[in-house]
Amino acid sequence: MALTDSHRQLLVRCSVRNRRGEISVRFIEQSLFRLWQYMMANKHGLQVERVEVSLWLPEQEWEAQHALFQQAGPVEEVKRISFAVYDAGSKLCNTLQRFVLAAEADRVKDLLLERLPADVKDAGASGDYAMEVESGYAVIREDIADLTSLGQPLTETRSA
Repeated sequence: MALTDSHRQLLVRCSVRNRRGEISVRFIEQSLFRLWQYMMANKHGLQVERVEVSLWLPEQEWEAQHALFQQAGPVEEVKRISFAVYDAGSKLCNTLQRFVLAAEADRVKDLLLERLPADVKDAGASGDYAMEVESGYAVIREDIADLTSLGQPLTETRSA
């Protein structure tokens, strides 16, 4: 059973600097970016920097049209991780998807599985959760990020 339909996704690619000055790359769905940026700054004390628009393409579409898309800008291999967990208490299924650099996919999968309750983990993937990883590519458009529509780097954060 597929957790998501394979389709293009408009993302925001950005750099995140933590309190120790370490930088990591994140891909956030454009529609969620402002809320995510606010949470990173005000809840976690992270600085969001170098904001760029990107288009994520599933691997099959990339392979079929890569000559065209390579002309649009820099390209990075990015995986979509789709995760669903059944919550017996609410009798609802919670779903999420994360877009991550291909090199970080295994680490992110492990982090998602770490958060599962032991009884759910013990049931295995055939139990109350499902995870799928889909390969794809993000075409980065460095020159068109309109920060007024995507959000501004937040410099003031609330005290922890």
